[in-house]
Amino acid sequence: MTWISSHYKITKDAFESRYYGDKESLRSIARSLEVSQGPFADVLRKAGMQLRNPKEADLAAIETCSRRTYAVNQQFFDTWTTEMAWVLGLLAADGNVGDALPNVSLVSTDIELTDKFKQAVGYTGPVQWNPHGEFHVVRIFSYQMANRLKQLGITPRKTLTLQMPPVPPEYLSHFVRGYCDGDGCISIKRAKGRFDKLAVRLCSASEDLIDQLHTALIETKILCRKRLLPRPDRERDQYRICAVGYDAFELCEFMYQECPDTLCLTRKRQVYLDYAALHGWRYTNGPIRNRWEKKPCVIDGCTGLVHARSMCQKHYSRDWKRRRRAQ
Repeated sequence: MTWISSHYKITKDAFESRYYGDKESLRSIARSLEVSQGPFADVLRKAGMQLRNPKEADLAAIETCSRRTYAVNQQFFDTWTTEMAWVLGLLAADGNVGDALPNVSLVSTDIELTDKFKQAVGYTGPVQWNPHGEFHVVRIFSYQMANRLKQLGITPRKTLTLQMPPVPPEYLSHFVRGYCDGDGCISIKRAKGRFDKLAVRLCSASEDLIDQLHTALIETKILCRKRLLPRPDRERDQYRICAVGYDAFELCEFMYQECPDTLCLTRKRQVYLDYAALHGWRYTNGPIRNRWEKKPCVIDGCTGLVHARSMCQKHYSRDWKRRRRAQ
C-alpha cells in the first residue's frame, strides 16, 4: 500500500475514488484525514493530481449537496401536487433559473409571497432584501430542482421565450392562481350609472405563453380576451389576458376554488371576496346566460358568439350605427 505522502495516510486510488468518482470535496477529505486543506492540496498537485477550480468545485458541491447549509425538498417538482402547481405558476411569473450555477430564485415585492414560497418547498434559508430595487429574493442552490424546472419549461432568461408548462387539467387552477399572484392583477372597474365590475389581468412579455394560457382557459370554458399593450418607451411589448364582469367572476371562482390560505396572495384574493360579498348574488342567482350554448356570428370569418340579431357584439355595433345613420 503506497500513500500519497508519509504525512497523509490515503492512497492515490482511494483519493481518486472519493474525489473524482463520488465528487467529494477536498475540504471533506482533508477533514476526514484530520489535516489542513491548503498543504494537502499542495501535496496532491506535486503528486500530479488534477484538482477542480472554484467554479467546478461549486458545481460538484451543488450536485452532491455536500455543502448544503439550509434544508430544502429537492424532490418538490418531481410529482404534481396543488403546492407544486402553485409554486410553478409563481416561478413562471417572477422566478428565475440560473444558467452558470444551477439555482432557483424568486423575486417579489411581497414578503408574504416569498415566505409562502419558502414554506411550500421546505426551504430553511433566509429571505434577502435588495435595497436598490426594493424587492425580496429567495435563492435556492439545487442541481436537481433547477434541472427539473428546465424540463418543465422554466428556462434561464425566459422573459421573451417562456412556454406554457405541461400542466395537468386538475392542477390548472392552482397554476393560474400562482401566475396571477406573480404577474396578475385583480381590481374593481368603476362604472358610472351601473354597479362596479370585477376585472382580472394576466400579463407577460412572452406571446407564446399568453396564447397557450388563453387556449387552456377557453378549453376550461372560461371566456377571456387576449390583448397587446404596445410600449414604445421600452424594448418589448406586453401581452395580456383580460376578463371583466361575469368572465372575471368565473375566472376568480376557478382560481380560488378549494384554495388554502397558504397557497395564495391574501390581498388579491380579498379583492375578489369583498366583491363577491357585495355583488356575487348578481352572478349566482341572476339570469346568467349560458354562452357556451350560443351560436357563432353569421358574418363570414367571425368566430364570436351571438350577441343580438345573429351577430356578435362587434358586428352588431357596426350594424346599429349603420342603421342609425340611415334614419
